[in-house]
Amino acid sequence: MKRSFPTLLLLALGLAGCSSTLSVTTSQSVSEVVWLPDESGMLAIVQQQTQDATTGATTATGGLYRIGADGSIGNQIAMPDQQIIYNHYPNVIFVSKDGRTAITQVGLNIYRVDLTTNTATNIIADQNLLGVSPGGKYLISTETAPIGPVGGYVGPRLCFVFDVSGNTPRLLPQQPTLNGVFDSRALWLDDASFAFSGGDSNRHYQVRIYDT
Repeated sequence: MKRSFPTLLLLALGLAGCSSTLSVTTSQSVSEVVWLPDESGMLAIVQQQTQDATTGATTATGGLYRIGADGSIGNQIAMPDQQIIYNHYPNVIFVSKDGRTAITQVGLNIYRVDLTTNTATNIIADQNLLGVSPGGKYLISTETAPIGPVGGYVGPRLCFVFDVSGNTPRLLPQQPTLNGVFDSRALWLDDASFAFSGGDSNRHYQVRIYDT
């Protein structure tokens, strides 16, 4: 049975919530949800923020969680990073077609997750994940700080394309420079090409296709 976009939207709204105990309030947000290939459940980026109404102190934790087919939040997959950094980049979760491997970003690092053992390996540090090719061979990321549109235009952004088919990511020799891209994610057309939408200095919006 295929799941529709409205189903995922309602699920995300249902997972997000707020609870309070005495002077402590805990809020929860879900920023990305993907189904596992066999549709037995999902993976989601979940963050919890707790605020003490008396002291005003806040704490935030989060990461990659397993979600049941009924929408119930299950176990968190252990990672060194236990926080989600909202920096205007999209949250991306890639799951391999066999359901055994996931790639996502938590904190400032990109992880490969073994879903059979619930273990995560930091494969790329200090990068923002923009997308993973359908077969899981290539990964595109950037370390460029996000800059809000000024006059409808955002300047060049150097990106990095890695071959992650082996144990150690291999940086490809040629890297694309994206113009006018602010908070977009890569739209992979196949394992060799991807697209980005962005604006130019004349405030025209375009879709540009790149080849790995």
